[in-house]
Amino acid sequence: NENMDEWRTRPQVIDETVRVAKRFLEEHPDEARKYGQLKKSRSTDLNIIGYHILSRFLHWESSKIRHSLERLGMIKREELDEEISKSLPTDGSARTFVKKVKQYKLPKEKQKAVINRMIEEDSYGEKAVDEFVIMEKYKKPEEKKKLVDERIKQFDDVIAEARNLGDEFADKLIDVTRLTKELGIETFNNSTHGILLIMSFNRIEKYINEVKQLKSNKNEKTEHITENFKGLGN
Repeated sequence: NENMDEWRTRPQVIDETVRVAKRFLEEHPDEARKYGQLKKSRSTDLNIIGYHILSRFLHWESSKIRHSLERLGMIKREELDEEISKSLPTDGSARTFVKKVKQYKLPKEKQKAVINRMIEEDSYGEKAVDEFVIMEKYKKPEEKKKLVDERIKQFDDVIAEARNLGDEFADKLIDVTRLTKELGIETFNNSTHGILLIMSFNRIEKYINEVKQLKSNKNEKTEHITENFKGLGN
């Protein structure tokens, strides 16, 4: 039904529409008066465009407008991570998240981790979000350090595996070059796998260049890491 469709609408679409509509009506008071009585804000001297006027203007349910204005206000006051609108898939999931942020007073710097957890586990219900928020808010520093250490270990394992595969790939290319010289270039050109190998080079080269670019960054942290890698090779 219509209410369920609204509940499923992406919050990014809702919030951007409400933001633009609100600004338009603030700048065009004659248009805004068609949808309700206007009052001036004491702090900004702008016309106050509330959810009743926006609801009539956009022909949307007032609750949808009200929740969107709440999100936009919290983001403006830096109480809410703006990723909520960009990342969460539905208006319903955004409402649940905001409800729990307010309930537990979850700091902005901890909110992205909860949003990521919701997406990773595809869990947006109130019970699940309640658990994620509590775990993140009361997570002990040593637990965070343990998670970071585990990610670093995982990162090192991936690098080691990539290096081993690179060495194996280099050995195979040596064999390809040797056999091509023995059998002739036409043999290589007539090989379907030879053609596919050349195509693979383009994809591999792209990612090799990306990794090289990471290494070539001139910030202090990267230079320090580079020196460590040089030391390992001595």
